[in-house]
Formats: sequence, structure tokens, C-alpha cells
Amino acid sequence: MPTPYEAKFVKCPFYHTNNANKIVCEGICDGNTINLVFESQTNRKDYMHRKCNTVDGCRTCYLYKLLDNLYE
Repeated sequence: MPTPYEAKFVKCPFYHTNNANKIVCEGICDGNTINLVFESQTNRKDYMHRKCNTVDGCRTCYLYKLLDNLYE
């Protein structure tokens, strides 16, 4: 499966991929992922723009905070 074009802008280290209305991030243990599902593609794009695509933005994401704590 090809990588989404938008993936080249992502700064979050826990991001895996995305599709029309979903963002897939690293999971909390080996062999799983966490999926953020949005009501629309517009909502997903907005979230990625605000959170995933900037270093300061991803640090405010709840999933980033959770996953970052696993590595401390």
C-alpha cells in the first residue's frame, strides 16, 4: 500500500499512516496500533495539521503524551 502524500509533513514519532478519516499511531504494546477515527476527512486533515505536523503540536496530543510516557 502506498504511503499517503500527507505523511511527508508529519513530525510525530508515533505516527504510522493515515487514510480518508483515520490516523494510525504506534500502539501501547508490541504488535498493535491505535487508530484515531474522525467523522470526516476534513476533521482528520485539520487534526493532522494542528497536531501531527508540528513538533509543538504533537506534544499536545493525548496519544503522544501516553506513548511518550511508555519510553520514560
